[in-house]
Amino acid sequence: VLLYITFWVPSERRARFTAMFMSALVLSGLIGGPISGVIMAGMEGMAGMRGWQWLFIVEAMPSIILGIVVLTWLTDTPDKAKWLSDQEKQLVREDLQRDAESGQGKTRTSHTLKEAFLDYRIYVLASMAIALVSGIGGLSFWLPTILHQAGVEDLVLLGVLSGVPYLIALGVQQWVAHHSDKTGERRWHVAICAAICAAAWFVLPSFAEHPWISLVLLVFACSGAFGATGPFWTMPSGFLAGTAAAGGIALVSSLGAVFAILSPTIVGWATDKTGSLAAGQYYYGTLFLLAAIILPWGTRNRTSANN
Repeated sequence: VLLYITFWVPSERRARFTAMFMSALVLSGLIGGPISGVIMAGMEGMAGMRGWQWLFIVEAMPSIILGIVVLTWLTDTPDKAKWLSDQEKQLVREDLQRDAESGQGKTRTSHTLKEAFLDYRIYVLASMAIALVSGIGGLSFWLPTILHQAGVEDLVLLGVLSGVPYLIALGVQQWVAHHSDKTGERRWHVAICAAICAAAWFVLPSFAEHPWISLVLLVFACSGAFGATGPFWTMPSGFLAGTAAAGGIALVSSLGAVFAILSPTIVGWATDKTGSLAAGQYYYGTLFLLAAIILPWGTRNRTSANN
């Protein structure tokens, strides 16, 4: 999808469009939290199944339906879109052409997949992808548990409160992306958001028994993580062109995904060993802190709309 966006949207507006796409992650937490609480509490024992089993069944259906919609409705490029008029197609083409001619599309230096794999900047970006994908996954996995252990017992209330950080993060995410496009700056927008998220994770263990303070810190963690997504995911396509753009984005996101798979296991093991969520929170904080340091340093020589 990140590569797909580059076929439709010029560099100067890409962070906003990327953030709009990434807002689905925030909305899933905002909507999913309360719905999950209702399903687990209200459908417990129905047809002889547990509430968590119904959770998987009910929340899988939208993905199945939308998968079919995507296959039948989305087209590869604007020129193939039946739902655009000829004039609208021409406007999109002209936008992308101006983007290429302005020089913003010419900042990309790697043009083959091999060059992408040998470009150190891809691994710098991967450090942030690891933090973002693992951290956002960590919020999804552990946010309700953190609030529950802080003293929120009622499942429905827990579901509602679990949606609050996502609601605020949604507004922050769109504002950061808009400001990044407006100023043409990427890396510091990403790094500052990551640093805020890291700070929230590091402070959380100190207030493990204070539900409202924990909720505020989770708001900062969510806002920092999701705030970074819009400007960050425009950066790989700003560095790479041709085959390398697809391969580079895939490499960055795949490395993030690998750690997203490993992180719950690492955090779960640390939680079992220590009897506390603190070790896992320090783990996520460390990922974001390292990424916040590495990204500006590793991309400091960039001077473009994707810098």
